[in-house]
This record gives sequence, C-alpha cells and structure tokens, in this order.
Amino acid sequence: MKNKTNTIHANFRVLRMLINKAERYKYISPDDNPFKYYKLEREETKREFLTIDELQELKNLWLPKNSLIYQHRQLFLFACYACGLRVSDLLTLRPSNIKNGFVDMKMKKVRSKRLRFKLLPEAKEILDEFYDPPICSSSPL
Repeated sequence: MKNKTNTIHANFRVLRMLINKAERYKYISPDDNPFKYYKLEREETKREFLTIDELQELKNLWLPKNSLIYQHRQLFLFACYACGLRVSDLLTLRPSNIKNGFVDMKMKKVRSKRLRFKLLPEAKEILDEFYDPPICSSSPL
C-alpha cells in the first residue's frame, strides 16, 4: 500500500524532529542532517462537512434507544452541535465542565488551550438524555 503525501509528511515530521534534536545535542553534525536539504511536501485537502439536511436525517433515523449504535449516534450528533468537538475532547468531557449553558474545558490535543463555547439547545437535549438529573435543563440558555 502506498502512502499519500500528507501521511508521508506526518511520518517524516516526527523523524525530522528527532534528527534535529540529535543535531542540537551534537549527536550528529549539521552536515549529516538530511533534513537540512529536504523540504517536506504537503497537499491541500478539501474537507467535507455534513449539510443541515444530512444532520437532520441522521437525527431522525430510528435506532433502538438502548443500543450501542444509538449512543454512538447521539455522541456524534453532540460533537456536531458542540462546535465540531474532537473525539478526544468528547471523551474527557465531564458534567463539571458544563456551567450556565457553556462548556469550559482544557483541550486534550492542545493542553495549553481552553475550550469555551455556548451549548446549542440540541446539544443540551442530548446531554440531558444521558444524565439523571439532567445537567442542562436547569441551566439558562
């Protein structure tokens, strides 16, 4: 299987970091650093997003309420309604991160960044479905 340009870029970026560190700590000379003469390539990618109609179609899809696929669908919808929340951030989200209708938490991928956004009514509805007592219905919009 042949890797695409951006996969190669991501893999070589790690290697370049290690080689540059080795040079910085004088394990190799600057002349022996292959990345001194090599530029990593990247390709622009086109991100596709769900339309509002597609999101609504997914929301209206009947699934057995207590099934795992139903829970996964609800988590996916919540992530969509919560500013495109990353899965890693979604999995670390706790009720204590929800205050007065806002999510306030440290991002997992970029630990120094705080994530703060207002919850849409659809996101609150999904959260309240999974918590007893509901954690959002008492919060003001």
